[in-house]
Amino acid sequence: MAIRRYLDAGAVLSPGRAVVRLVGTAANGGGLRLRFAVEPEQASRLTPGLQVLATIDTVSSPVAATVRQVSPVLDPASGLLFVEAELAPQAEQASALRPGLAAAVRLR
Repeated sequence: MAIRRYLDAGAVLSPGRAVVRLVGTAANGGGLRLRFAVEPEQASRLTPGLQVLATIDTVSSPVAATVRQVSPVLDPASGLLFVEAELAPQAEQASALRPGLAAAVRLR
């Protein structure tokens, strides 16, 4: 599974700008996952098991997700750490989810 970088370190975010993408199902057969990048200073707050909320383009309400993995190594191109979280959509949200959608992630 390839990682796609949408912004460089220090880039200014604007409303509607993609910074995270749904990446598909987990290799171990788990649910839909999302991958996003964070500054190293923020990574200490994102530990496996932490609950986050993903606001996704096609879903009217935020979708709960659980952090599964935080990369221990900085991406050399961006200077960011990649985080992977497993989505836990409610039944009415699941049909609107598919790989490739843009999302924004925040702590619960």
